[in-house]
Amino acid sequence: MKKQLAVMVMALVMMGCAGSVTMVRDKSFTLEKYKKIAVMDFAGNDKEAGAALSESLVPLLMDAGFEVIERSQLAAILKEKELDMSGTVDAEALQRIGRVAGVNAVVLGNFHMIHRKNQQEPARRGGLIRRIINKGRAWNDPIPIEEIIFQTITVRIVDAATGKVLLSSKSDHEIREADLDKFYESFSASIKNSFK
Repeated sequence: MKKQLAVMVMALVMMGCAGSVTMVRDKSFTLEKYKKIAVMDFAGNDKEAGAALSESLVPLLMDAGFEVIERSQLAAILKEKELDMSGTVDAEALQRIGRVAGVNAVVLGNFHMIHRKNQQEPARRGGLIRRIINKGRAWNDPIPIEEIIFQTITVRIVDAATGKVLLSSKSDHEIREADLDKFYESFSASIKNSFK
């Protein structure tokens, strides 16, 4: 009992650090029934970021107990069947992916990413390199830096045969790129807890 309570408290702490994750799971979604899954690239406003977000999810899903088809193998299968890795797929494409890849479920995701400029205080020390970076600005002038922010991230696990959403999860607020690992840890902890 104490161990379970400690795990729950740890999950809540992790979710609080990362911006919490809202998750809904269908009762029919069990690890035994949907063990083998494929992860598609997330759909969003940056293709490379979509591929990176989905790739980052793979080890967490494996840690939760899923068998994840290797992405290069999945890409080869989809290319052969004239499908792409894009996260925007219809029910017919899902069924084809399920059949050709031999998976029970497909992980889909959406995101919206922005670049936000923030001011960072400059370092007080530094020689020629710092002066070049500052481009002649006074040492106490703030240096503008650009930060990547994910305004939303949603993840869905969908039955490959029926298209039914088995699990839906979304970020509760904006996530800085530096906090993505914490968000994914919260997501993974939520999945594990939902199977208990």
